[in-house]
Amino acid sequence: MRLTSLTALALALPLAAHATPKVVTDIAPIHSLVAQVMDGVGTPDLLVSGAASPHGFALRPSQARLVSSADLIVMVAHDLTPWLEEAAEALAPNAEHLELLDVDGTVHHDLREEAVFDERDHKEHDHDHGEEGVDPHAWLDPQNAQVWLSAIAAQLSALDPDNAARYASNAETARAALQSLELTLYARLEPAQNAAILPLHDAYQYFEQRFDLHSVGAIAASDAQAPGPKRLSDLQNAADNVDCVLIEPQQSAKLAQSIYGDAVPLVTIDPLGGGFEPGLTLYVETLSAMADSILDCTSDH
Repeated sequence: MRLTSLTALALALPLAAHATPKVVTDIAPIHSLVAQVMDGVGTPDLLVSGAASPHGFALRPSQARLVSSADLIVMVAHDLTPWLEEAAEALAPNAEHLELLDVDGTVHHDLREEAVFDERDHKEHDHDHGEEGVDPHAWLDPQNAQVWLSAIAAQLSALDPDNAARYASNAETARAALQSLELTLYARLEPAQNAAILPLHDAYQYFEQRFDLHSVGAIAASDAQAPGPKRLSDLQNAADNVDCVLIEPQQSAKLAQSIYGDAVPLVTIDPLGGGFEPGLTLYVETLSAMADSILDCTSDH
């Protein structure tokens, strides 16, 4: 449906008055972080849930109404969900926007365009806001999530100062839980640190680098576009260096199977937490389940 039609739909539906900010989030892990900060005050709305992928997502009319009624829209980055930025500009021009990749203190990693990675030396750094070429899958670093909790609490407090103390307290509690999670996952993943993994989609370098894991390459680049002939050839030539392939429920495993057949084990991993109930615990459940998948994928190495 055209955005102009969505705008007309939104205007035709009256909105009820509310005291608690109406918050819309892009993906389930971000929804979980916002839900933790809002716990006891309100509940954010989620756009991309279940097995849906944020790449190339299309809003339904009911979701367009959520956007149109939002006081605050929280998203990872334009490069992950450009459709949301476009819809927000058309449907909710007066809403506040919080693009988490722009938050001060966020660790950024550059996009990796090659199919096979030549080296394991990647650098953490801060980019100037708006700089192109940053991998948007930054929620998979729990240290970024800790930084974002503070930014979410600050944004909500500006909109709803009566509940500022609650937002700040919730954010502090959630940060402490993520600090504990990081230590636990690092210890659990130590046996996998020497394994050579290859994801179907290059979405995991934040997780890899936080926990000293090693991807030898990726079948599809960060934008999840289908690989071309040269990329496929490079991946086939590197088959002997791959211990296991990580596939996703949002994408078909057929491509990985066509490259490696039965020579390399395939294990499902989900960076969006599609198998969990959206809400307070999903972020922790998602990262914990990712650790389980990587350990399954590398158990023989």
